[in-house]
Amino acid sequence: MLGLPVGGWWSDKRGRKEAFIVGTVILQVPAAMSVWLPSYEIYAAARFLFGFGQAVMDMTAFVLVTEVLGEQMASVPVWWMNSMFAIGQIAMSPLAMVMTHWRELNLAIAVLLATLLAVMCSLSESPKWLASQGRTSEAHKVLCRIAKVNKRPKPPPIAEPDLQITQKQQTAGVGVLCDRRLTVRFVVSCITWFCVSAAFYGLGLSAGSIPLSLYASNLLNGVVQVAGYVTGGYLIQRHWCGRKGAVVGGFLVGGACLLLSAFVRQKVVLLMFYYAGSFGVSTSFGVVFLYTAELFPTNVRGLALGINSLFARVGAMLSPYVAVAGSINHTLPPLIFGVMCLVAGGLQVLLPETRGVKLPDTVDDIGRVPAEDNS
Repeated sequence: MLGLPVGGWWSDKRGRKEAFIVGTVILQVPAAMSVWLPSYEIYAAARFLFGFGQAVMDMTAFVLVTEVLGEQMASVPVWWMNSMFAIGQIAMSPLAMVMTHWRELNLAIAVLLATLLAVMCSLSESPKWLASQGRTSEAHKVLCRIAKVNKRPKPPPIAEPDLQITQKQQTAGVGVLCDRRLTVRFVVSCITWFCVSAAFYGLGLSAGSIPLSLYASNLLNGVVQVAGYVTGGYLIQRHWCGRKGAVVGGFLVGGACLLLSAFVRQKVVLLMFYYAGSFGVSTSFGVVFLYTAELFPTNVRGLALGINSLFARVGAMLSPYVAVAGSINHTLPPLIFGVMCLVAGGLQVLLPETRGVKLPDTVDDIGRVPAEDNS
């Protein structure tokens, strides 16, 4: 939790690339050391650093990819990055079956994480962040490098920004999120992240209670999540759906299926509702990252995502207690998670659609009219 707001602030102040690299290093060191640590206390401290680094790295990576790819390839971070998360979950089932000791499993994870260190040197800073900081010549060099790799003509030089605006962007902080033009977006997105995370992880924790083996249910959950992410990536580019429609649709499907599953005891029907609900929640979970990033300006985008992710972690922390409530009454978890999904879906009516809208650099860019798109 601590790494999320710190990482968001860091990426806004020092750059996406620096925050990503530092987060990766902080993640890698305790991951490798935890295999040989002699006591629980030291292991717990290592896990704290692991979680801190993972939070900084994940959140910053998503912001960096969103800013570099732009509108035409906005679906990539939705389905590709999130699908890699689900594929990692799928891979844990056979790994855990083969490596039954936790030290062996941790060693395998540390080796996989080491591959991240090999690609860090090839990273470029976000040109959008560089331009927002007044470093237009550096931003232009990055864009030229991207154009060269993609065999496209070099972009024209970037106009020098107004000095006063640049200084204002560089000193932006939490106070900007309290601006009346962002307040509704910020509050609704925090509630959305809390609800979608609670439902997402709550469903994962409930996997052991469905009539399948733990390994099979975990693997199927991962497959359904990939399907949800790919569907979300498709829907956000459709003019009849967009980001807002994909989030609302996922919440409605997930919430309705969870509510219905609370009153079903027949095995096949229960599995259908459970995985249909997981599909809907996964669709919203994947899209909400991109949707939130597009709602906030560049100078506070990392901080906004960090604070929203903090609310998501709170939801994830509370989800086990909701799942345990199933031992008292089996209908409670799906009812609670279902209602949360429906509430979060309903709140989206307060947010604007961001499809076809250029990523805002400042609060003054909020409310820009979407570009015409007939796709």
